[in-house]
Amino acid sequence: MKSLLIIAASAASAGLLVPTLAEARTEPGYEQVSKTVGYSDLDLTKAKDEQRLERRVAVAIRKMCGDQRKLSAAASVEFRACVDDAQIEAKREIRLAVRQATVRKGSA
Repeated sequence: MKSLLIIAASAASAGLLVPTLAEARTEPGYEQVSKTVGYSDLDLTKAKDEQRLERRVAVAIRKMCGDQRKLSAAASVEFRACVDDAQIEAKREIRLAVRQATVRKGSA
């Protein structure tokens, strides 16, 4: 199965700013969460399927970082930082998957 592993750093307690993913691994009060996002049904050589994967990843990231609608102002900042950091990592993974799909298609 083709899938991406998406990682996010989520604050375990309110009032703390989310560090970068590298810092979250050792920073007390944070937990590193991950989710696998499948894409075996997509052809990543097609732009519309790449966009579908990007939407799937965005939904997964929002779920991992928490429900923004229920957050205080301080927790909302944490949510945004969590989402931003996870999106940076996810974009790298998506670009790699697209490149691999393009290479596979070109060698077929």
